[in-house]
Amino acid sequence: QPDGKTKAVNCRIEGVAALKVTPKKSNHHRVAKSNFTDSFLGKVASISIIAVLGFVAVNKYSHYKSNEQFNYHTPVITNADLATFDEQYSKIVIPKSTQNFTCDGRQHCSQMTSRAEAVFFINNCPNTKMDGDRDGDPCENDTRFENEW
Repeated sequence: QPDGKTKAVNCRIEGVAALKVTPKKSNHHRVAKSNFTDSFLGKVASISIIAVLGFVAVNKYSHYKSNEQFNYHTPVITNADLATFDEQYSKIVIPKSTQNFTCDGRQHCSQMTSRAEAVFFINNCPNTKMDGDRDGDPCENDTRFENEW
């Protein structure tokens, strides 16, 4: 050898059977095996973790979508808005004779029989579509109710 040492090449010991040695291949992408993931408990735990993460992700997404929809359609009312509310929106008095009105799913002015009924509906019933400018005055353009003001 260049360093002065002797190197043995193609050697054997008499009386000992020769072993066939294959050279090791270098495999840089080899992944160590884990006994935990091969076991039944390991597989159950892995599937459970994946299922829980999926469940949490679906719940977060549905919560996000419901909040997004809620926030999109609902205006925010501040204390300053409440202080000037009465000035901005005139109070509409509902006549006592409207006690026989009930919310029955009607939404439009064309379905109302009187202005008092329309006022009752916008003040007490959900999903009405009779006050386009949201000033508390329903059916402003409906000529059937002109004489009731």
